[in-house]
Amino acid sequence: MSRNLILITGNYPFSGQETFLETEIIELASVFNRVVILPSDIRGRKRSVPANVEVDESFAVGFNTAGNKVRSLVSYQFLRGLILHARYAGSIQAIRRINSFCRDLILTESWLEKHNPFKEAVIYTYWLNGKTHGAARYAQERAGISVISRAHRYDLYDYWFTPSFWPFRQKTLDLIDKLYVISQDGYDYLQSHYQIRETKVSVSRLGVYSTNNTTQRSSDGVYRIVSVSGVTKMKRVEMIADYLVKLATTNAKQKFAWTHLGAGPLLDTVKDCLKGLNSSNLRVELKGHVTNAEVYDYYRHHPVDVFLNLSESEGLPVSIMEAQANGVPVIAPDVGGVSEIVNETTGVLLSEKVTYAEFENAFWKICTSESSYSSASIQEYWRANFDAAVNYMKFAHEVQSFCQDE
Repeated sequence: MSRNLILITGNYPFSGQETFLETEIIELASVFNRVVILPSDIRGRKRSVPANVEVDESFAVGFNTAGNKVRSLVSYQFLRGLILHARYAGSIQAIRRINSFCRDLILTESWLEKHNPFKEAVIYTYWLNGKTHGAARYAQERAGISVISRAHRYDLYDYWFTPSFWPFRQKTLDLIDKLYVISQDGYDYLQSHYQIRETKVSVSRLGVYSTNNTTQRSSDGVYRIVSVSGVTKMKRVEMIADYLVKLATTNAKQKFAWTHLGAGPLLDTVKDCLKGLNSSNLRVELKGHVTNAEVYDYYRHHPVDVFLNLSESEGLPVSIMEAQANGVPVIAPDVGGVSEIVNETTGVLLSEKVTYAEFENAFWKICTSESSYSSASIQEYWRANFDAAVNYMKFAHEVQSFCQDE
């Protein structure tokens, strides 16, 4: 049996994005003879990959050529997209999205037709997008090729776009062999919005490896809060800053420390939120961009009392899995699949439209509890649900099952 995998990514193994794949690729490489990664963006530092994994940078050439955005405007696929989504014809954003989708599908299908090194292979797209559609079109007339995909957040939930739709979504779902969503919430969303057989979609959660570490809680009277994310509008790090300033101001005799790991376009906005901070009882450290290894290193060498997330949208956050693997209790809002990881054992689940009062109650509930939210019980929940050694190996074997018999 041929065990060949083509993995289509955004930029992995380049840059610092798609960090989840650093873990997943280890298990995939262990069950496939050859793995070829096709990143569409090759800017930034190239990370190491397992020995039987190749990276073909030629795939990215078309995606970085400005002319291809213009050429897709006169393509048959773009015309079909305009007809199919005619109700959005008055929206410039919709037209741009249709064009971007068509560019991706055309470039992906064309590259595979010219350069695919395998007659039998599984094509796995890490995001459910135009590249998935292009790969599925390519596979239609080729019996030895199967196409599967993952769906996370932006590539799954239509409502985060204006207008709310994904081009060719039903057709993409019809063409692919299998879709893996990272949360039960994602599965339920698909079933309620599209016509897709139950057997064609499965929940396959992401995960993190054991760190063989239990992060200590503070013992010096300081409450230490950690947040880990990009600094973007969706992640609402400025809200974290605002809430923690209020917490410190109204509890002047208590000392607090907040460390944020992550960078992004709104980092200056967060700094502005902190400019008026006169309180001497809140120490803030904005670390900027950090690697996965540096996140783990932080949990290993610093006490942490609470992991805080106030995002307005999530899939199922790996950052929360990392905190739980180290035994840290979590406060996060009920968005996306967060309720599948934050519960009475692991922390406090806030409402979707969180308020400061709700956050404050949750904070004191965790920090003043003598017996609840023990590190051991938090880690046990992580081990049962989000252990990468279990989740990714199971997923890798499922992907391998799509290999065709010779």
